[in-house]
Amino acid sequence: MFDISVKAAESIGYVGVGTMEFLYQGPSNFYFMEMNTRLQVEHPVSELTSNHNLVELQLMIANGQRIDYLFKKKSAVENFALECRINALTAGKITSLHLPGGNGIRVDDALYQGYLVPPYYDSMIAKIIAYGKSRSSTIKKMQAALDETVIGGISTNLDFLAQLLREEDYLKNNTDINWLDRLSR
Repeated sequence: MFDISVKAAESIGYVGVGTMEFLYQGPSNFYFMEMNTRLQVEHPVSELTSNHNLVELQLMIANGQRIDYLFKKKSAVENFALECRINALTAGKITSLHLPGGNGIRVDDALYQGYLVPPYYDSMIAKIIAYGKSRSSTIKKMQAALDETVIGGISTNLDFLAQLLREEDYLKNNTDINWLDRLSR
């Protein structure tokens, strides 16, 4: 997928920081979905696994600097990262709030106790990103982070995310694009 992404960007003369997304169904069975020419919600995962600050790279490009040297060969992936999007299922006032922290945890949010979650716009209210040296250690960090998180006064998807991270197929990395459908049957 890396090589295909580089060839696609080169073939259209793309200059910038962007994301190519694929649906993955196995090592030789994946499908191009879309290219985004801007930072995505998931950009912390890319930053934490590649050790590149994507905002800094965007600014370098805007300043006329070339960064193509970064992508002539695959960047060494030194970490594993996992992002959970916390969505509000209902609007309302946040009456209690505790967000996780610690080594290997990053939280992107603008929440505070007393914040009024509106019924408009995107329902995502926070992102919790866990990272570590391996998939299994990162999943354990994320499980602990979700268990530690408290958002009172509104309904969220925290319980659903915690359930997914404890599913046997997920823990064994035995998922594909149809896994969630099969799980809900």
